[in-house]
Amino acid sequence: MKRFIFFTALLFNTIYFWAQNPVTVQILVQPPYSSHIEDYTSYENKLVMILSGQTNPNMTPYEVYFKGFLQGDNGVRVETDDTYKPPTPVEIPSGGSISFQGDDLDFFSSEHMTVTGTSTKSIILSDGLPEGYYHICIRAFDYNTDQPLSAEEPLGCSADFGVFHLDPPQILFPVCGEKIISTENQNIAFSWTIPINSPPNTQYTLTLTELQDGQSPEDASQAMPYPPFFETNTSTNSYVYSMADPQLLKGKTYIVQVRAFDPEEKTEFNNDGYSEVCTFQYGNKLVLFDNPDLVKTDTSISFFHLDTILKPVIKSPPKFVSTKICGKIQYKYPGQQGDELYPMKRANVKLIVDYTIGNPDDEFTSF
Repeated sequence: MKRFIFFTALLFNTIYFWAQNPVTVQILVQPPYSSHIEDYTSYENKLVMILSGQTNPNMTPYEVYFKGFLQGDNGVRVETDDTYKPPTPVEIPSGGSISFQGDDLDFFSSEHMTVTGTSTKSIILSDGLPEGYYHICIRAFDYNTDQPLSAEEPLGCSADFGVFHLDPPQILFPVCGEKIISTENQNIAFSWTIPINSPPNTQYTLTLTELQDGQSPEDASQAMPYPPFFETNTSTNSYVYSMADPQLLKGKTYIVQVRAFDPEEKTEFNNDGYSEVCTFQYGNKLVLFDNPDLVKTDTSISFFHLDTILKPVIKSPPKFVSTKICGKIQYKYPGQQGDELYPMKRANVKLIVDYTIGNPDDEFTSF
């Protein structure tokens, strides 16, 4: 007897449920997930809605319209305005199904939405939806009586989907703070990472500008002149800087920055897509020492960790003397405090006398 009563109650509730909710709504949200809510009702296949109508005795179609909301786990909620009602109904056949795609729907358009948890201006005109997990729920209403014909949440809702801004690219070459050897034909292969999950049509802007004395790289990037020293757009994550580009000056320090952006404005990047600012020095600086007769100059001779040698400033025609020099080579670090010298061990070095300072009868200093 108890089983009969239970079965009867269950059957009654099921019949009552279907009588109250003769329309079934199924929602599917397609990746990639945009932070711009209008994309879900503006682009084909972004939001898919499948509607099924219960068979009714008269076999008449259901005339309906829709309202919905988007809810985030961050407190943001966007929903259709209470006064919204389209000029014409949608007909769902009795005992049949139809499907709609995003570009067929307008109940999430800016004219028909209310926003809580953030501002409408921020969602529509600025950064779009804040990062978080969201779901979309849609409900069908009788076009003539405004009564709901489909069930409320959690029925008629999509699965949760994440809206997250992509990380900007990271510069791979040159390494930040690196010194690039200057060559007769400048050829620098700038490269950077491709942001994870970025769309295939992502574009990049590479910018170079000279770092002035006393300027920090961050300040220089904020005060970057327009037009900058060099700027170009590319669809790949590299660019070969060649003789066709502006000539880099030896001894100068440059800042380099890359920005990733979506030309269709469907994808959001953190920091507006800008990478961190990096610097590199092109060639060697010309530095005066305490001895005014000596300068530090660029050279084609290079050692491991050493890329400069000392040569005198020639104020008069030098006198050249052929000689052999024997002894130990010692070195010190630039900027080192004190006069301590270190022996250079396990190195095969040929010493070439380029210039001498002094008179033939005096002691010579060779370089």
